Amino acid sequence: DPESVTLHTLYLKRASDLVTKGDKIEGDPTGERVGKMLRYAYDYLKGRGYNSYYMYRQTRTIGNHENTGWSKPGFEGLYNVYMMDETHTILAVGAGAVSKLVVPGSRLLERVFNFKFPYEYIRDFEQILKRKGRVYEFYDGIKGQLDFK
Repeated sequence: DPESVTLHTLYLKRASDLVTKGDKIEGDPTGERVGKMLRYAYDYLKGRGYNSYYMYRQTRTIGNHENTGWSKPGFEGLYNVYMMDETHTILAVGAGAVSKLVVPGSRLLERVFNFKFPYEYIRDFEQILKRKGRVYEFYDGIKGQLDFK
């Protein structure tokens, strides 16, 4: 009985054996079969009081279906919405994290990447701190454009 659930559709990564070697999944899912699974999950979640509140698509999903966020009323995760619509700054920490810097009221977006692998993140932490300095530079550069009334 979690407060929120994200339902992900099978996504075929370019480097996966399913793509590069033509491996098969038992039952070989088709768009139609995945659609039936999603309809089952939607009905199941709705029947237990969840509402869908965000959706996003990825390329290479079986049947071009979407990923959908569900929550019980009052437990919608704004972080998920902000990540999808890219209208809010997200400051991220940790290996593989990506900060998104947004000029308020615009569609201008800049990303600051951390190293993906933990050993790189730990080894090159000083470089990450320098990269994160871009957050200050970004907002110093636009502070005259901001109106905080």
